[in-house]
Amino acid sequence: NPILQYCIGADPSEGVGRDFSAAVVRSARDRWLAASLKAQLPPDEFSYELEKVGRFFNFARILCEREGPGHAVNLDLFKRYGNLYFETPTDKADAIQTKRFGFSTNPRTRPIILAQMSEEIRTVAVQLKDLRLIEECRTFVVKDNGKAQADEGYNDDLVMAWAICGFGLQSMPRVIHKRRPQYELQRPSRTSLV
Repeated sequence: NPILQYCIGADPSEGVGRDFSAAVVRSARDRWLAASLKAQLPPDEFSYELEKVGRFFNFARILCEREGPGHAVNLDLFKRYGNLYFETPTDKADAIQTKRFGFSTNPRTRPIILAQMSEEIRTVAVQLKDLRLIEECRTFVVKDNGKAQADEGYNDDLVMAWAICGFGLQSMPRVIHKRRPQYELQRPSRTSLV
């Protein structure tokens, strides 16, 4: 029986003001929510919490946003944990491949991960079992400039962590579970002893 795989999506913050660090843990088998975290944590404490959660969930693969404070979180996780998402872009001038740890949420990737999340919710492929995540989804709107984000005065940290995790689940290698062969049960034959 293979070990159940998990993926963690994380949206780090500086841990001050109204900015929260958030993470969600999802099962690779059924894509459902296994755990969530939302707290005001500085990058070093957030990386420590992600490491603990990752180890608890069978050494889960972590996708932490790499922009801003995410750089420090990914660096800490690289040193202490290791099972991180990374990209290997090729430098066009020298054809050298370099690893960039963490997920880049940019104008190209953001609409992709949010569209995937929207499809999961719309088709009821998953259940959002966390009230904080549901509340964030209710206040996640498309602004006049066309950007999808939290409405004024609300947060979207768990929404982004969920969307990043969804991308991580798509990029994880699939574990093929072998089916046991089906045998037809046969009744024992009755023999007479007399």
